[in-house]
Amino acid sequence: MRLAIGAMREAWRLVEERFLKRPIGREFIPLLDPPAADALEKLKKRFGKLNRMAIIRNNYAFHHPETDEIETAFERAAAAEESEVADWAIYFNNALLNTFFFVSDFVLVHGMANALPEADANEALHQLLGEMAPVANDLSEFTFGFAAAIFRRYVGDEITMSLVARVKDAPDIDSIRYPFFVETPGLRNG
Repeated sequence: MRLAIGAMREAWRLVEERFLKRPIGREFIPLLDPPAADALEKLKKRFGKLNRMAIIRNNYAFHHPETDEIETAFERAAAAEESEVADWAIYFNNALLNTFFFVSDFVLVHGMANALPEADANEALHQLLGEMAPVANDLSEFTFGFAAAIFRRYVGDEITMSLVARVKDAPDIDSIRYPFFVETPGLRNG
């Protein structure tokens, strides 16, 4: 979740710096279709002030929290009612893969809750998840609308498509699975 928030915040910074503040934005904003223009306005309002997603991006996603923030997060995590012995377990592996460091996420989640500020870490995450979906949707809507505006501007309103190939017996994407644990022969296995 931290990385998704950071990526969405970075995507907005890209829109701000390379679209809105440049001539390309002035050229293409009037060419956006209504859903894309609406999504852009919603994004401007969401990101127009320091918001919760910016706090997470700046302090937990792409930058490390300050030492005192981590100390507070450890204290909150240790005192949390939902804390169990398993939350503090660390599993090592010679291959450096299949290693489970949940404790670091457990502590950072409490640090994020503290930074927001929210007394309950689960509630803080629930609120952040609720904020993420509309932002992701608006970023996608704007991006698709911008791409469509570029296409209409330089190609035209219609596209002629030719069928190049048909793939027969392609696997169903839902039937493809990758194993969570992997073998790494020869990689640091002594």
